[in-house]
Amino acid sequence: RFRQMAENIHDVFYLHDVGCKNMLYVSPAFEKIWGRSCEELYAHPEFWTGFIHRDDWAATNETYQHSLPNGKFELEYRIVRPDGAIRWIESRGFAVRDAAGQVAHVTGIARDITQRRQAALELDESERRFSSLLRHVDLVAVMLDREARITYCNPYLLGLTGWNQEEVAGRNWFDVFVPDEVATMKELFASLIAKRPEAWHRENEIVTRSGKRRVI
Repeated sequence: RFRQMAENIHDVFYLHDVGCKNMLYVSPAFEKIWGRSCEELYAHPEFWTGFIHRDDWAATNETYQHSLPNGKFELEYRIVRPDGAIRWIESRGFAVRDAAGQVAHVTGIARDITQRRQAALELDESERRFSSLLRHVDLVAVMLDREARITYCNPYLLGLTGWNQEEVAGRNWFDVFVPDEVATMKELFASLIAKRPEAWHRENEIVTRSGKRRVI
């Protein structure tokens, strides 16, 4: 049953001694992720750390050595496959202690999180581009929480109204920008929260810091 589980999961299950001088067990998923044979690892267990990307090796080893006495560790690092491809690995391990309480073995699971990391990088890039767009476009952009508190105003809106980001952040949008139509705008905001299409487009005045009015 254990072999059926270990040999069919997509994650790598491993068991080795403390100094990684002996690899006691590694599941077949190792070959798919690392691109190397299990036999190679059994014959040369020290290769386990040698596969780690050189830019990640020192930090990974330091975290491992520091965390292991506490009985568990969590690591994220890159490995380099024989074909030069790089994979991101998430590894979680636990110490197995002997009768004297000393760490005798280390067991854990390692998984390929490359797609997740790439998706996160793509999201970060997308957010960066979106943020850049909001900073440079000549259109009003504002973000409110569900209580209509201001969480973001783009530079165009701030320049149009004469406020600074720090002065309006966290304040109520209606109190600052539409004080004469608070009741009406709160009803509109409730409709937006309810996702009613009739509230998606509207013309109204906003009041600048100096008291001037602008139609948006």
